[in-house]
Amino acid sequence: MLVSPSRRVEGIPRSGIREIFDLARGVPDLVHLELGEPDFRIPDHATDAAIQALSEGFTKYTTNAGIEDLRQAISEKLKRENEIDADSNGEIMVTAGAMEALSLSILCTVDQGDEVLIPDPGYVSYVAHVLLAGGVPKFVPLREQNDFRMRAEDIENHLTKKTRMIIINSPSNPTGAVELLEDLKSIADLAQKHDLLVLSDEPYERLVYKGNVHHSIAALPGMLERTVSIFSFSKTYAMTGMRIGYIASGRELVQ
Repeated sequence: MLVSPSRRVEGIPRSGIREIFDLARGVPDLVHLELGEPDFRIPDHATDAAIQALSEGFTKYTTNAGIEDLRQAISEKLKRENEIDADSNGEIMVTAGAMEALSLSILCTVDQGDEVLIPDPGYVSYVAHVLLAGGVPKFVPLREQNDFRMRAEDIENHLTKKTRMIIINSPSNPTGAVELLEDLKSIADLAQKHDLLVLSDEPYERLVYKGNVHHSIAALPGMLERTVSIFSFSKTYAMTGMRIGYIASGRELVQ
């Protein structure tokens, strides 16, 4: 065959989420449980601001890190809501949704043969991005008796000399589990002890119920520099199609 996929791509399974979504298209009266799509509209003030920006020609290239005013607003939000002290100039990067943030974070930190610990069950794209980077996905089981939280002792059982990164996702897609602060402190201790990177995927940070509290692992002492925290406007503001996400991390990792 003259045109064929690369072996790298052939080894990556297609997302089951997208397969179900494609099958469901055009079928009336379905309740969609496959995509992480909020059931409310984008706020009017966000729509109005987008229309105003378009009408004023605010559509040009920005710096790689994103619009300065936006990064400053993100920095203030991170400090206020996540207790993450990230400098808008060098420790924050705006991305085309959380998916680009996820892709860049793994491609820029994982080398051929590096092992990446992934929660199981977990978001399907973690495996795909690790494989694209030449890494090796290793699955850490999330146990019902622990409310499907990721625990340091389970992570430690899967560590090897090749382990490079731990992925945590809280609040979790698909389980809805929210990591306790004590969980994150134990994982942070483990990451520092073994000199590991942490990818903390947090797009569902505002969708927390039943008295749970969302905590960011990068807020813990010594963790900003070894953590890539990923956030998104998609879930909080129902802006999934507008593709706005951002990364917060140490200056060296962001660069």
